[in-house]
Amino acid sequence: SEDDFQCFMRMYKAGSKERRAMALHLYTGARGCDARLFGPQHIKNGRFTFTQQKTGSDVDIPRLEELARELALAPKDALAFILTEFGKTFSQKGYGSWFNDKCRKAGLVNRTAHGIRGGAATIAVNNGASIHQLMSMFGWLSESMAIRYTKSANRKKLADSGMPLIRLASQTSF
Repeated sequence: SEDDFQCFMRMYKAGSKERRAMALHLYTGARGCDARLFGPQHIKNGRFTFTQQKTGSDVDIPRLEELARELALAPKDALAFILTEFGKTFSQKGYGSWFNDKCRKAGLVNRTAHGIRGGAATIAVNNGASIHQLMSMFGWLSESMAIRYTKSANRKKLADSGMPLIRLASQTSF
């Protein structure tokens, strides 16, 4: 939830590895298997581009200013934005364990890196994103995947924004 994101951000300050990891997940919608390998080579002309490890789907999204600000605080000489304490990239399992531990330390029990993907999609839907926009943003190949991740969207907010769309163009009243 948005409250969970805020809680995490309060716990880990700008410039920290934890905050950078959260920003990478939140503002790219990436899975942990991809985010753990992200580095400067994934940013070209203000866009974040990568091929998803799980599906092979290409993702090409604008790099949001929030992410740019956080990445500007990252060490400049590394091939990856998030490294172990030994200066190496995380293994997939190691990264998941590390991030889940950071969530627990922030008081977020039963929260994972992968959950950020669903949370980011829900935020996007609540802010008006369409199913096809979500598919492009998150690299989903089917509408059913986008729908699965957004079932918890705020139905009242969506109804409020959707109802004006059924008004008659001629403004004729009954």
